[in-house]
Amino acid sequence: MSKLHPPRPVGTIPNISYVALNRVFDALEQNADIPELLSKEFWNELFEPSLRSKVRSACRFLSLLDANNYTTQELRRIVPIATRKEVLRDLLERKYAPILSTAQRQNVTRKEVVAAFASAFGSRGDTTEKAVMFFTGAADYAGLPVAPSMKYNPNPFARTRARSELADAQEEVHTNGVHPASNGSYNSSSTSQELSAVQSSMVVQTDLHPPLGQMTRTVKLRGGGMLTLAIAVDLFELDEEERNFVLDLIDKIRKHSAKREDQHG
Repeated sequence: MSKLHPPRPVGTIPNISYVALNRVFDALEQNADIPELLSKEFWNELFEPSLRSKVRSACRFLSLLDANNYTTQELRRIVPIATRKEVLRDLLERKYAPILSTAQRQNVTRKEVVAAFASAFGSRGDTTEKAVMFFTGAADYAGLPVAPSMKYNPNPFARTRARSELADAQEEVHTNGVHPASNGSYNSSSTSQELSAVQSSMVVQTDLHPPLGQMTRTVKLRGGGMLTLAIAVDLFELDEEERNFVLDLIDKIRKHSAKREDQHG
């Protein structure tokens, strides 16, 4: 008798960063009601073209969208921040049931985890590695235990690049307070507007000795109060868009800091 397997979910196994999916939830939480169908404008405002289809596919896999991209009750359950972790954990336990026992075995190797993902979900190569990274990030957010071997990036080039970027960022913090932006760009009109709103009335102060792995920048508003941006991220867990988004925020503050110094020099 052949062994029966549960039907695979609609959509491709998620191979994006969990941060990207969480952005959908954060955006929807700002709405009073979640529409039956998310508009083209909604997706365009959140993601670059290369990510939109991948995020929608991830939503279908997790039953947050149906096969025709209509929103589901699961999506409505996961959006509120108060219940998000609980609902996400339940979804992960159900959608990743074929590999869960393997992923939670303490002595499992990374190679065994990747093989289990490929066998259960039909993924191949780099897609499988990214799928493991998504699951690991989502499990970490939801408080779902996974094996220690899953908590590192298997790509030595990505690890080396990330360590280099993080080291550069920390060195820049100790000297100038922030990390210079990369050549990539992330266009966010809302972000630019929020920063512009405070730029005209702030005096910048720098924490020159932040904890290892964390970058901070505190601004003192002339109208009173303080605003602190603290960044503690694992850069190699972020996709290119997310990494550029973080560095773009930092670069905007850095440029403003230089402008203020010129004005008071």
